[in-house]
Amino acid sequence: MQSWEAVPGEIISVEFRGGGRLGSMHGVTYRTVAEYRYSVDGASHVGDRVGIQPSKYSDSIGDYHQRMYEKLRRAQRSGEVQVWVNPDDPTESVLDREIRWEVVRFLGGFGSAFVVAGLLFIVVGLRRFSDPSFLKPISPGPSA
Repeated sequence: MQSWEAVPGEIISVEFRGGGRLGSMHGVTYRTVAEYRYSVDGASHVGDRVGIQPSKYSDSIGDYHQRMYEKLRRAQRSGEVQVWVNPDDPTESVLDREIRWEVVRFLGGFGSAFVVAGLLFIVVGLRRFSDPSFLKPISPGPSA
């Protein structure tokens, strides 16, 4: 997306949605939903992708959605917003092409926990199998 081209656009609608639940420990999730119009080479297009993360996903990481909603409301009132458009496919567009580092850190930490658990499982398993007493057959108890 860093090579995408900026074109002027117009916000058709913008909403701040909350209420989705991640689970009882995580609380409410949010997302900013927008629809916007822009033109490329005389052809008019309508887009709905706000950020890099697809619009259908919501989260509760930081205040990104609150800030983005306010930014897009101001753009809607002013009548103009910057839209980033894929030069190879003008139907593909986004309003915010910046990486949300707090999401990267969260997902990286979350994924790392599973990697560490898996490695620990492997190490414990290898140590257990390398123990000669583990491979001894179980002798039957005394017969009656």
